[in-house]
Order: sequence, then C-alpha cells, then structure tokens
Amino acid sequence: METDLEAELRHEASGDENTATGTQQREQVQRFIKQHRRKEETNATTGKLMEGKDEDTGMWFKVKIIQEGNSRVNVHWMNYSKHYDSWIETSLIRPIKPKFAEGDMVSARYNVTYRTMYPATVVAVDGDKVFLRYEVGLEKKIHQRYVEKRN
Repeated sequence: METDLEAELRHEASGDENTATGTQQREQVQRFIKQHRRKEETNATTGKLMEGKDEDTGMWFKVKIIQEGNSRVNVHWMNYSKHYDSWIETSLIRPIKPKFAEGDMVSARYNVTYRTMYPATVVAVDGDKVFLRYEVGLEKKIHQRYVEKRN
C-alpha cells in the first residue's frame, strides 16, 4: 500500500521520462521508498530496545539498536559484553513482545525499593515499561519486572 509520501515522491519523479535526470530521479525515489518501507516494517530506531535473532542458535535475545544501515542494524546484545556487538539483517529483529496489555489487572510495586505490591490497572505499555493506574488513584510508569498479573 502506497503512503502519501510515496505517492508525492513518485509524482515528482515522473517528470520527463526520456532524460537521464528523470531516470536518475526515479531510481533515487525507488531507493528511498525501499529504505523507508524497510524502516517501517522493522520500526528500528537507534537506541530502541528490540529482540534480535541469533543466527547460530536460532534464539531471540534482547538487543539495543546502536546504528542503522541500509538493510542491516548494528546491535548490542543486552547482558553481554560489547565484544559481541554485531551487524545483523533487519529481518532478524522484531519488537519486544509485551508481558502485559492495556486493561490488565496487576499487582505492582510503587516504590521499587520496597517489596510491597499494590493493586493497579495497566493504562499503556511502552516496550519493557508499563504505565499503571493504582487503585488509590496514583499513576506511574514502572519497569515490568516489578509488575505481576493478578489472579
């Protein structure tokens, strides 16, 4: 499906088809559209936490996007040394699957220093963090490791 931006770029590049400039413009537009679509599909942005597939083991691990290339991204494998940072194909990354969904009833810490859990409702999910509305009326964004589903 073509986006408004793609349609506008195609229209601009459709000028004089017989000139070298027109052909070069069309090629540039095609390259840009391919790169744009690739980025939309993976939704990879520098600094974002995602999951990356290790080609050797076939397992998925948390990665942080360090740098983006044309069809590859440079990733840091979380909880591993920088020695293991590597370039992988964009097809080998995906968004982190959230543990919680909007509306889930949970128990969560309010202050991560204390282990007391309070009833709350998930308002939104942002990567590995959840925005909660506690039953006492307070709201807070907290890492999902401090949240548990209520039975």
